[in-house]
Amino acid sequence: MCTIAVTEDSITAARYGTSISLDYLLQETILLHSALDEITKAIFDVDDTVTEADRLIILVEDDNAIDRARKRLPARTLTELISSAITSKNNININPM
Repeated sequence: MCTIAVTEDSITAARYGTSISLDYLLQETILLHSALDEITKAIFDVDDTVTEADRLIILVEDDNAIDRARKRLPARTLTELISSAITSKNNININPM
């Protein structure tokens, strides 16, 4: 199970459990990448008329925090490809070049 906690000072994600299936891990990764996308929008896609004090989310320490969080997750495109194949029961054929 994964939880995302939003407080006045932080947004954190935590995983509970020790035996996690690959299918769950892939779905969790897609969820977390999507959450980071939405957080990025809330921070950077803001109308210029909204002052920093009135924004929903403000990066206090540095602008690279989201990129660092994203780098800790498995790659998005590979995760979505494998998850799609598992969900739809398709075979993935990888041919060497």
